[in-house]
Amino acid sequence: MAPDHFAKARAEALASVDPAGRRELVCERCGVRFACRPAGSCWCNHEAFRLPVPLPEPFTNFGDCLCPACLRHVAAALGGAGTPTGN
Repeated sequence: MAPDHFAKARAEALASVDPAGRRELVCERCGVRFACRPAGSCWCNHEAFRLPVPLPEPFTNFGDCLCPACLRHVAAALGGAGTPTGN
């Protein structure tokens, strides 16, 4: 992931948080509603991987966070292309 792209995505995410530090999102892959905490302890911080941003084909149409199930599905479909976090 390019540092400039990551910094831009993080700044956009932080700009849309509520006073409690949460973002209410709708997963772009499946449509389920879920919460994200980009400034704190988000559920994705506890995953064993991070997806590359921007995503490669055929997943380039996802412009924001995915729900837990879809994040895991896309990471598995990429065959380990996600970045291990050491968790």
